[in-house]
Amino acid sequence: MSSREYLKEMGLAVKESKSRGRFLVTEKLIPEGTTIMECMPLSWAVTNECATSICHHCLKSFEKTPCCESAKSMTGNVTNWSAVG
Repeated sequence: MSSREYLKEMGLAVKESKSRGRFLVTEKLIPEGTTIMECMPLSWAVTNECATSICHHCLKSFEKTPCCESAKSMTGNVTNWSAVG
């Protein structure tokens, strides 16, 4: 099913205007709390304050030892890893 077909089935349509850009409008009443669309993110970033405690590859938390080899290379600003407990 294409995105447009899915949106039409949900009673939604993509509109576009010079002042507002592209946006969704509803063509029928949607109950509060209804999930309209879910999708995987195209990218993500870990903020500087979390750079030493969250894997930049899989986003898992770790205390002192990175969760995987990718985490070691992704958190290049960390130079001193030590084992937990």
